[in-house]
Amino acid sequence: MLPDRTISASLSGLLLACRSCFTAPTCRTFCALLTGLIAQPRRRTVCGMLLGAQLERTWHHARAHRLFSCARWSADEVGLALAAWIVERILPDDAPLLVAVDDTLFKRSGRKVFGAAWQHDGSARGPRPAGFGNCWVVAGIVVTLPFLARPVCLPVLARLWRPRHTGKIALAREMAERIAAHFPDRTVHTVGDAAYVGEHLRGLPTPVSWTSRLKVTSVLHELPPPRTGKKGRPHTKGARLGTPAELARLVEWRRIKVHRYGRTSPVFLAERICL
Repeated sequence: MLPDRTISASLSGLLLACRSCFTAPTCRTFCALLTGLIAQPRRRTVCGMLLGAQLERTWHHARAHRLFSCARWSADEVGLALAAWIVERILPDDAPLLVAVDDTLFKRSGRKVFGAAWQHDGSARGPRPAGFGNCWVVAGIVVTLPFLARPVCLPVLARLWRPRHTGKIALAREMAERIAAHFPDRTVHTVGDAAYVGEHLRGLPTPVSWTSRLKVTSVLHELPPPRTGKKGRPHTKGARLGTPAELARLVEWRRIKVHRYGRTSPVFLAERICL
């Protein structure tokens, strides 16, 4: 069995933060497999974790597979425990949480892989940006580390997206609200690309804000008028404002300086409350 002394002190401290998410036997299996995952540079499989931990001749592979099939633990609880560790040790007191959401394709092969399908792969080479595998929507906390000049995103929660099931925007919102509920005394600023904007974001809770890039085909409206108390179906939209290009000709722009991609540069900014 993998001795505890073979795990580095820095990793042991991180694993200790997740200790309450497992039973004692499950925690020992989880720590061993996670160490094997880090030490295994090639085979990202359950048996590959055993090889990385050098336990393939000590443990039966069923012990490792049971951790993911029937052991009593929750990936969300582990992720939120990790988020609490990040917030407590890296972020300043009362600082808002900057949460980035995006999806990534984990390439798999085989007809029996659950949730696998042909999906968009932004990192694919060639004219066809597609790949076969599992698509994961990931939420991470953006932090600034003292030994790096740029911020980094530390993933804490993930959801498996399956075609013709719950949409990616709904999954991203669910994770953002889960993080906000775990840190009720902090504001959560969520950011995503143009794929993470839509009607699923209506009615966000007060401590959660959402920043994204609108699609060029989006149509914006004024806020709905107040309820009059009369019978009938209430208005859900106000007057039509138009597409982002049409709205850009109606607003007043001002020049400001922002820090992005490691440098400060001037940009034009306009504000308009709409739906």
